[in-house]
Amino acid sequence: MKREKKIIKSGITFLAIFSIVFIFLNKAFSSIYYYTNTIEDFKSLSNKTNIDLIFYGSSHSYTAYNPVIFNKKCKTVSYNLGSDGLRMIFTDLIFEESLKYTHPKLVVLEVYSSSLTMPETKEAKGYQLRGLDFISNFSINKAIKVNQVYEPKEYLGVYSTLIRNHEKWNDLNLSQRYNFDKNRVYYNSGFVGSYRIIKENDKLKFKDFKTKKNNQKTIKNSLTEQSKRELQRFINIAKQNGIKVLIVSSPDLRSFYLKENIFKGLEFFSAKNNIDYINLNNYYKEIGLTIEDFRDPGHLNSYGANKTSEYLAKYISEHFILKNRSNDVVWQKIEKEYDNYKESITIYKPKVVYEKTLNKRLTEGVILKDFKIIKKNRLLKIIFNLKTDKSLLNSMRLGVNLYPTNKELKHLSSKRKESGYNFESKNTIINDSEKAQIEIITSINEIEKIKVFLYDKEKYNGVIGETIWINEFIPLNHTK
Repeated sequence: MKREKKIIKSGITFLAIFSIVFIFLNKAFSSIYYYTNTIEDFKSLSNKTNIDLIFYGSSHSYTAYNPVIFNKKCKTVSYNLGSDGLRMIFTDLIFEESLKYTHPKLVVLEVYSSSLTMPETKEAKGYQLRGLDFISNFSINKAIKVNQVYEPKEYLGVYSTLIRNHEKWNDLNLSQRYNFDKNRVYYNSGFVGSYRIIKENDKLKFKDFKTKKNNQKTIKNSLTEQSKRELQRFINIAKQNGIKVLIVSSPDLRSFYLKENIFKGLEFFSAKNNIDYINLNNYYKEIGLTIEDFRDPGHLNSYGANKTSEYLAKYISEHFILKNRSNDVVWQKIEKEYDNYKESITIYKPKVVYEKTLNKRLTEGVILKDFKIIKKNRLLKIIFNLKTDKSLLNSMRLGVNLYPTNKELKHLSSKRKESGYNFESKNTIINDSEKAQIEIITSINEIEKIKVFLYDKEKYNGVIGETIWINEFIPLNHTK
């Protein structure tokens, strides 16, 4: 009998130790990604206070709605739980899980065409794992949804980051928090705002985005039955918990260029459920959006998110009642975060520091018309306008060397210093546009001269054609 008890006790001890080690290894071998920051910070804030306003959805949510602005304008406490590429089939699970930590008074669900589709590709399925890692593995609803999307052979990878990332077993990380580059991104409370501005090619492609009309035949049944079920489940969870719902569609340059969209279907669905829906693509003018408020065709950058958040915060203040939290203990920190954000928007706002017309020949049939330098703190973007037969550029790269003044040589990158160079270098492939751009992160504040040239796309075998030198002192801390 004693021997049996000893065996049972040893078995229980082994299972306990195994479980602890397995849980630790799962955490240690998780992928380092921004959503770890989002979830850890969400749990931390939930431990301190109730979160009254939460945003759900995909990257269309976390790049568009900045809680810092909603906190200030609505005098509330908010958070953004949007996750990359998250589909509606799993969004209700994120909602359900978050209710274990806090009880929001209002939830904002961001919905666009792709978020209502099933993830079928390897890439799309991979994106879902970032959100699914937040969901307890003991969730029955998680098991049901995973069974609908993933193959049985994929289950181990879904439930265990240790198995999923077996190729990285040599890379042990005790912290999976993502280290954001403050020169490129602003992060706070799940919001990830990029300082990047949409590429020149896309600026031209969507230049009429404000006047483009929705010429598609949008009908009330433009939502599939599957989409309606997923949306209804989210709404039912909210209603069962006495939570108000607002459905939104974020600004997306592609919205009225698609063959079909779901806006009218969302409008009818929301009305049927007696909840508010706002398609922000109908309010570009009111929001004050410009083409440079987008980081790419599908997402806003920090500047566009700032405008959009201000607009939606006003809408929420006028249509919903949220408790005034400005007297709470956490409010002092919230106000400080708002001030810091406003300062960062100013610091990292792009400024044209130099522009010049050249009209010089690079090679036969290729003219460098002009260029300009845009500075965002340590990020330099140089945009070149070319006049050429586009087919001539298919086999070439544009190379650019920036030579700092003597006193600025100390700011050269370590790679350049080690190689003995006295310049920063960057190149770009020129595709089907007469615009080319390069980006360099640098602390250099003064440039003495710039070298521009073409060379073979596959390998540097010398300059093709002629080198253009801009021998001119350029102070990069100067605003044009």
